[in-house]
Amino acid sequence: EPVQTVRKDLAVAEDEDGVTFFNRGFSVSFDKTDGEMTSLVFAGLEMIHQNEGFRFNWYRTVSNDKDTYSFAGEELILDSFSWKWEKEGEVAQLVTEKTAAVYNMYGKVADSVPYKVVYTVYADGIVDVDASFKTDDRCSVPRLGLVASVTPGYENVRWYGRGPHENYSDRESSAYFGIYEDTVDGMVEPYLRSQSMGNRGDIRWMSLTDGKGRGMKISAGGNLAFSALHARDWDLTFNIGHTHELHKIQQVQTILSLDCIQVGLGNASCGPGPIEEYLIKGNQTYTYTFRMEGLK
Repeated sequence: EPVQTVRKDLAVAEDEDGVTFFNRGFSVSFDKTDGEMTSLVFAGLEMIHQNEGFRFNWYRTVSNDKDTYSFAGEELILDSFSWKWEKEGEVAQLVTEKTAAVYNMYGKVADSVPYKVVYTVYADGIVDVDASFKTDDRCSVPRLGLVASVTPGYENVRWYGRGPHENYSDRESSAYFGIYEDTVDGMVEPYLRSQSMGNRGDIRWMSLTDGKGRGMKISAGGNLAFSALHARDWDLTFNIGHTHELHKIQQVQTILSLDCIQVGLGNASCGPGPIEEYLIKGNQTYTYTFRMEGLK
């Protein structure tokens, strides 16, 4: 639901490179050249590590996927960038439209995914995110969502959703709804072969905080899954072979993935892959929303 703002002191600073919305203790910044969020400050504390705010996230690999998803990289093309006041001094809206070209191992475009992200910024220090992804008729990417790097130090994870162990759309019967707590290091799964891991689904809200309870909370407006690791999915696959080598690719920041949808795991190790119900379908538009706010 829209925020009934109490504060009316939201200001904007804009130049040819970017735009920042801010008031005392709160700010959010975007780069005009690529449309990405570069900074998010709650209560004077920076949440985004080295300008790596939320961007399109399509990649994963798990053992059951085998060679189904053989990709070599991506190109994210900015199609449009704009912002306007919904209510001057209280609510601003920023819209980015991009196209993700995902390349296969032969350098050809395997998938083209146009997507749109709408950020609604409130003077009360809240940011709503509304994202939509359009698939083409040959869609084969295994996930649709956004990913960001969170500043080091926010190691405590808490969530209301399925848990306590990792779960996916077709692997959730044993994961019950509840409020759970863990650490980012605790989200690692002891697989022999390193792979994407740690997903938690059907999330109502989740938070990342430091030892003083400061950080941020993300609330779902519908379907939402997340993972929080000190490693990128790509590195888990291509830069190490086994989970005991995780120290070689560990990052000081937290890689926070917020997924709209992931395909199911299936049972490709000894049978068919995911059934139709758990696939990302072609010629569809997938949407999700979430709200970001500070904890102090």
